[in-house]
Amino acid sequence: MKKIYLIVLLVLMIGTVFLSSCSKNTPSANSQPTAAAVAATSTGTSTEDSKIEALIREKLQDHHSIDRIFNARHTREEWNTTLDRMISYGAKISEEEKQQMIDWLMARNN
Repeated sequence: MKKIYLIVLLVLMIGTVFLSSCSKNTPSANSQPTAAAVAATSTGTSTEDSKIEALIREKLQDHHSIDRIFNARHTREEWNTTLDRMISYGAKISEEEKQQMIDWLMARNN
């Protein structure tokens, strides 16, 4: 009886290891590309895109979750209004940085 129990346990362990190793290489249905990858695909300049993504992280991540920002879908006017409101609350964002962020966020939505 002990031998059968040990064999079954061994088979289950091997099966678990096999299945878990296979699942690491398979993207899940909910997996999404990173924001940089999406932007690079949209605009074609990954170096510039990563700079803008870093700028957004630097300027906004202490106030909002990055996922909230990157998953938001707004029009150009809505982004402009939102960033103007954040600037009025004290966010240190220049007009040039604001336009770069809006352009990058809009490119991600296309």
